[in-house]
Amino acid sequence: MVVDIIIIAILVLSIFLGYKKGLVELGIGLCAGIIAIVVALTLYRPITNLVINTTSIDENIEQHILEKSKSNEIAEQIAPEIAQELSYNIIRAVVMIVLYLVAKIALRFVTALANLIAKLPILNQFNKVGGIVYGAIRGILVIYVVLLIVSFVGQINPQNKLHTEIQKSFIAKEMYSKNIVELLVK
Repeated sequence: MVVDIIIIAILVLSIFLGYKKGLVELGIGLCAGIIAIVVALTLYRPITNLVINTTSIDENIEQHILEKSKSNEIAEQIAPEIAQELSYNIIRAVVMIVLYLVAKIALRFVTALANLIAKLPILNQFNKVGGIVYGAIRGILVIYVVLLIVSFVGQINPQNKLHTEIQKSFIAKEMYSKNIVELLVK
């Protein structure tokens, strides 16, 4: 019974958030995340090379690594070989994170503009209804993913209290036994 109430609460909250944000913001937000990842993955190599070739950041990081390794004899022997590669990896990671954040911020402006357009009378109703549908689908998927994780834990420990509560409930028991996410994962 408690698990069913939690499932209903998750679903209602997800639907409410979908309604509040609307399909346009949710859809563009999802696309913006994907676009930001693609931009970061596409541009990080050339920008990393630019940073390495035009600044001394990599040399400073490498020097710092070498200084830290002097206290350990084994590390002191290995450090020169890996310090440069490690400094490059640090720069790559920082460049990728910065690119992702810059792309995400730039795409927020696109989202804001699209939200202004979506507030027009006819589009607003479609936006809200679409947000409700999107929120419901997202809520159901979240519940199925959580139940999938619980099923893995349940295989390890079938006497788990949460697993037992799911078996006592109605909604959770049905969703647990017919988990669509589990079918997709297999």
